[in-house]
Formats: sequence, C-alpha cells, structure tokens
Amino acid sequence: MYKTILTGRVTKDVETVPAEDGTSRVNFTVATPKEFKDKVTGKVESDFVRCTAFSNLVKYISEFVKKGDLVGITGRYNHYNYEKDGEKRYGMNLNVQTIEKLQNAPKKDMF
Repeated sequence: MYKTILTGRVTKDVETVPAEDGTSRVNFTVATPKEFKDKVTGKVESDFVRCTAFSNLVKYISEFVKKGDLVGITGRYNHYNYEKDGEKRYGMNLNVQTIEKLQNAPKKDMF
C-alpha cells in the first residue's frame, strides 16, 4: 500500500458532483510548487493535481475549502484511461483520504 502526501493551494472553488445513488463527491485542483525555478524565466513552476473526495469529506470540503486556501492532503492516486477522438488517453486523480486546511486564501488587500 502507498500513500501520497502533498501541500498546495486550491486553484478554484470546489465542485460538488451528485451521484445517481444519492451520494456526492467533490472535485478540486491543488497547485503544488516545485522545488526549483525555471532556468529561463526564473519563476517557480507548479504541478496541478486533480483531487476527488467522497463520503464524510464532501460536506467539510464543500463548506470550508475555498479557492486560494493552503491545504495538506493525504490520499492515493487513481490511474484511468479513456478514448477521445479515437485516441487512447491516460489520466491520474488523487483520491483524498484526509485533508487539513492549513491557511486561508491571502486577502487581496494585504499586498
């Protein structure tokens, strides 16, 4: 068994998706900065991780996690494939097991 741990900022407001069986899930993306800068621009690059949470996490995340918040997440990656325009494609999603809100989004008038 493996576990992924990441820290990053939520890139947009959380999307709640109802399922046919009456349950819901939430989808969101977290930007995690890399440990190095781009050699040309000097800017820190980020990875964007798609996350999905189910069951008891749905209510907490949908109510309290917002765009710009810094979160700590543990979870497991789910790999999937699909076909688009006759071409086979692959994707990866982090299924959230735990989440902790570490910091609210910075206020725009702070700077």
